[in-house]
Amino acid sequence: MTDIVQEKYDLIGLSCPQGTYEIALEILSAIYALPAPNVVLGHALPTSLPEIFLLPYPQVFIVRGWGESAIVALCQQILERHIQPELVPGLTYLDKDGHRHDNPPDWTDAPPPTDRIDPGRYFARIEGSRGCHYNVCTFCSRPPLRANQVPWMRISNVNVLAEIERLVQMGVTTFTFADEDFIGNDPEGAYDLAHQLRRFPNLDFALSVRTDNIFVPNGSEQENRLRWQILQTLKDAGLSLVFVGIESFAPTQLRRFGKGTSPENHIKAIRLLESLNIELELGLILFDPLVTLDELRTNVQALKKTGFWCYAGQLFSFLRPQVGTPYVKLLKQQGLLGELRVNTAEYTASYQNDRAAYIAQYCKEWNKNHHRLYMALRNVNRSELGTGSFVNAVYRYRYLQLIILETLLEQASEENGGGLADPHLWSKELATITQELRFHLESLSSRTNIEDHLLNIICSA
Repeated sequence: MTDIVQEKYDLIGLSCPQGTYEIALEILSAIYALPAPNVVLGHALPTSLPEIFLLPYPQVFIVRGWGESAIVALCQQILERHIQPELVPGLTYLDKDGHRHDNPPDWTDAPPPTDRIDPGRYFARIEGSRGCHYNVCTFCSRPPLRANQVPWMRISNVNVLAEIERLVQMGVTTFTFADEDFIGNDPEGAYDLAHQLRRFPNLDFALSVRTDNIFVPNGSEQENRLRWQILQTLKDAGLSLVFVGIESFAPTQLRRFGKGTSPENHIKAIRLLESLNIELELGLILFDPLVTLDELRTNVQALKKTGFWCYAGQLFSFLRPQVGTPYVKLLKQQGLLGELRVNTAEYTASYQNDRAAYIAQYCKEWNKNHHRLYMALRNVNRSELGTGSFVNAVYRYRYLQLIILETLLEQASEENGGGLADPHLWSKELATITQELRFHLESLSSRTNIEDHLLNIICSA
């Protein structure tokens, strides 16, 4: 921080994702302790809650949403020594009289190329599109849009391929597409990109997609054939992991979340992905403040019947009521909305059903106690392909969570007139999993850094 302040920069940019509020204020305090350069803030916290930075530091600039156009415009104005914030797209700022201005954003399908520093040190991300073509899920926060602006756009395939080529030239062939939905409402563009990706050897990449972009229930045979061809071509090009945010198998919960799809379509799409023989991860939101015991049971039954529990990224998963989302309005109407947590731009909330609240709390405590172990195990499994011991351990952990949730729901159904018993039935199985992992890791002649990290977590538990 001292180096940043002492150097005479013209513009300092700070990325402030959720969880960084205190450190962001600390950095701003250090910057403004001396004659300060121009400062621009971006990412989730400034986008959702610009006022928490503008009030203590009214001189800062804030970019809400994507910021390349704003940064380029600001740099040009600084070079010309004439800053006119009203001309910078996507900028939020206070004028000399303290009035707030929110400039309309400027989305471009050809953002400037990324200047990557030491790209092998971090997991590389590529953008093939921006926004969400569906854009109505009630739990999602969204970047600001201009009036009548489409909520999703594909970045030029020419630019995407050029970005990948730069990565490959630097020796990086493993990356993920950061798109909210890789296919969007442009399957033809997705197919063209997939086809052209095959010219790069040894790619290994991941992406996210909605289930109704894998199979469209009311789509024609030709349309769904094209979507299947997209996935097959992507696999040929190096696709190794698909993330699908299904959230729930309970129809009432899906409607509350505004997902616009059905459990049946989830199952159809996941079965199609299974036939590709690639790694899958399902995003779930089993717990939300309005969840019912019947919805939880429906989810457990569906996960057990289909076997999809083995793909659950996190089975004990919770909706976070984020600032500005329709779901927050729903909670407020129900009288369940709590206080704002500025650091994460979300609200606390009460559960409508007391027994669902108990189960949720138990599962949160389980995550709190074992999250580091599970995440390290999951990361080893992803990075050490073909290591059966780790795959088996991940599945055993997930199945243990499924049995815990099933048992808690069975106890919730008992008409004993009292509270749920606090179960301690699963520590032995978890201890067995960790002991076997420890034995396996200690028996290796050499270990990777992430395997060492997992072993340290097991030994310190």
